[in-house]
Amino acid sequence: MKASLRIYGNLWASPVTGLWNMRPLATVPKSCHRNPSWSLPVLVTHTSRNPRFCGVLNVKLLLHKQSWILRTLIARENGVLFYTDAVQAVGHLPISVKDVGIDMLSLSAHKLNGPKGVGALYIRKGVRIESLLHGGAQGRKKRAGTENVSGIVGLGVAIELMCNEMNSEMGKVAKLRDKLIHDILKKIPYSKLNGHPEHRLPGNVNISFSYIEGESLILMLEHAGFLVSSGSACTSGSLDPSHVLLATGLSHMDVHGSLRVTIGKYNTDNDIRLLAEKLPQIVQKLRDMSPLYDPSMLRVDSL
Repeated sequence: MKASLRIYGNLWASPVTGLWNMRPLATVPKSCHRNPSWSLPVLVTHTSRNPRFCGVLNVKLLLHKQSWILRTLIARENGVLFYTDAVQAVGHLPISVKDVGIDMLSLSAHKLNGPKGVGALYIRKGVRIESLLHGGAQGRKKRAGTENVSGIVGLGVAIELMCNEMNSEMGKVAKLRDKLIHDILKKIPYSKLNGHPEHRLPGNVNISFSYIEGESLILMLEHAGFLVSSGSACTSGSLDPSHVLLATGLSHMDVHGSLRVTIGKYNTDNDIRLLAEKLPQIVQKLRDMSPLYDPSMLRVDSL
């Protein structure tokens, strides 16, 4: 990862965390010293006397569990709190807040085939946070207002079902993911897998195609019956390139030509086959219209 940690007042964040985390952090007063070359141990040392200092991690970093266990232990010893957005991981990957050293963790039901509009926040015993809404005593006095009981029950059932089926279902999903990645890279020249081939979410496929725009690719795939995206749901209305992919070192051209496919427990081998057949045709059609693409160029091995 080429980008450095981002500093927001008494908070720091991974450069690959989502915009739904970045934007609230940007409102924090910039009251601490800033140095773009700081690494985590340096930040911990610099802020060890500030008990309000907090780090924000994204599930992408949880995939590299061993290295982050070491870092969170160092942070814990220096009084630095860690929050992680785990909406993409809960129910899909085994997570232990104790082993990884997580102080706060958020999750959402709709990522678990549950109802939209309900989520949960884990707070380690002994960690105190300010109330989000003041008024009633709901949410242990952290979020006033009548609870969405049906949504809460739906979230609980969704987590129970996903966790009971995690080993079998996610193994199946990972096989579909690997097959789709293999077929796309084999059939489409100038395509590149974004992220590690193995250390990734079971249902995540993210590939960049040179000489095309991701927006056009998505529209044509949607017309063909495939619902995909070029970035996260929180940026679905934005034409800006993914800051996450840029943080990994990709060029703007590669980021603009990226495609994200999410595979779930209800997808089948036939779904993967149909997408792998249709996608090369659409990519080639878009390249034929691109002034940057030269059909006479030799194929390069996909990475």
